[in-house]
Amino acid sequence: MDFQALLTIFTFIFLAALPGRTTFVMLVLGSQSNPVGTFLGAAAAFAVQAGISVLLGELLHFAPQQAVELFAGLLFLFFAYRFWTMQPKPISERASGFKAAFFLVFMAEWGDISQIAIATEAARNSNHFAVLFCATLALWLIAFGAIFLGSKLKKAIPVHKIQQIAAVVFFGIGFYLIATNIHG
Repeated sequence: MDFQALLTIFTFIFLAALPGRTTFVMLVLGSQSNPVGTFLGAAAAFAVQAGISVLLGELLHFAPQQAVELFAGLLFLFFAYRFWTMQPKPISERASGFKAAFFLVFMAEWGDISQIAIATEAARNSNHFAVLFCATLALWLIAFGAIFLGSKLKKAIPVHKIQQIAAVVFFGIGFYLIATNIHG
């Protein structure tokens, strides 16, 4: 697999996962707990969940590609709606460190847009190790950034505004996936 293909996989997963609900979990945890322990817990959970997502993608590989991408597009639209309409929920101030980050990230990833993006990419790509590597790297980079920002900015970023931006991005990705597969 060439560098361009790896960069494409990384970019797709990074852009899909960046505005996900797990990013907000890490942003808040980063503002409330030890950043190193939080990152290590989140990194471990992301590695496990990326592996699960690649396995789900392998199962999706047997479905028609157009159906998988249309379904993924509809899920992106669903998450766009959810992010636009949901109210931010605070995370308990007692949630901190490795264990809390692992648990919260692991649970938040089930059905999250990043899990869907990774499974979709694994269904499209026969090199599952490359998808796992790129997905894990993208998620770790997001985790690092969110935890760092959370630890530095504390409460300066209004979560509801970030959710609305995420909704617009999700809508764009969902619309693109649906539009390119209806004509295809």
